[in-house]
Amino acid sequence: MAGTERLRVGVIGCGLIAQVVHLPNLARLADRYEVVHVCDLSATVARTVAARQPGSVRASTDWRDVVADPAVDAVIILTPGAHGPIATGALEAGKHVMSEKPLCVTQAEARALGALAARVGRVLQVGYMKLFDPGIAQARGMLGEIGDLRLVRITVRHPSDARQTDYLPVVRGRDADRATIAAAEAYEVAREREALGEVPAGIGELYRGVLIGSVIHELSAMRGLGLPLPARFDLVRAWPFDPTAAGAEPPALLAVADLGGGVTLDLSWL
Repeated sequence: MAGTERLRVGVIGCGLIAQVVHLPNLARLADRYEVVHVCDLSATVARTVAARQPGSVRASTDWRDVVADPAVDAVIILTPGAHGPIATGALEAGKHVMSEKPLCVTQAEARALGALAARVGRVLQVGYMKLFDPGIAQARGMLGEIGDLRLVRITVRHPSDARQTDYLPVVRGRDADRATIAAAEAYEVAREREALGEVPAGIGELYRGVLIGSVIHELSAMRGLGLPLPARFDLVRAWPFDPTAAGAEPPALLAVADLGGGVTLDLSWL
């Protein structure tokens, strides 16, 4: 944006990550960004969050209202689950897009979104925040000084949701449209089947909830360090884990992959 003009932002999804991370960040960067429209399936949440923002901020319950809003230059997509349809609609409407992970569920949809963004000349970015951690740049510079690389070991000690979020002052609503939520979940499961084929329910949840919902951050950090990414995993163990059971707590994971050139990846997600 030229001069001192601020980018006008629409926020789609006003849950915990929006209230605790993104909206406070946008407020700290108020010289560059202006929130003009917020959206949540809960009208209560949307109105409350809009009232907390400076200026006159529109509130809505349908993401299509945000992408159709001529006052919006860019959208941040913070809804649960995958974001392919919303990102597509926003790009087609000429908006820049920053999406929380996971962007989508299949490689085909990711490629289509990238091609669409290039065609309409808009930015499409996924919020892989670990790429921008100052330690990444420092570690990347040190990698060339330690000799031949033999082992990449990643250990994640993931706290429970309750330990991360229960103490935070987040406004919640009980008036979200359940049919819209069910339709979004059905879309995501259908894309999961495209990606994996017909697999037991536990495997599908492991893919969507853990791999592209959390472990993908570790792969992003590897990319930020200039390390090769695994094309496949040679060994994966999940425990305790029943692949046929849906709705179980995420298991611990151990995965080993050959990164080529004599380099092994040892990844633990606990």
